[in-house]
Amino acid sequence: MRAAEQAQNAENSATTVQLVSVWFSVVIGVLLTYAGSVGMLSVVMVLMYQAAWSALSLAVCALKQHNG
Repeated sequence: MRAAEQAQNAENSATTVQLVSVWFSVVIGVLLTYAGSVGMLSVVMVLMYQAAWSALSLAVCALKQHNG
């Protein structure tokens, strides 16, 4: 029962991190669109951004399961 509760807490935390990531991406996208610099983004920069948020999400899950 405790393991299921820890897994649920980790999932909730990961979902929160992902929602923050999505909203942050929307804000950045809107700002870059209005600035006219969306075309200056390279694929590598976009992949690095996604990798950073993915790593943060995984770290939050791991910490919640370990500490929970």
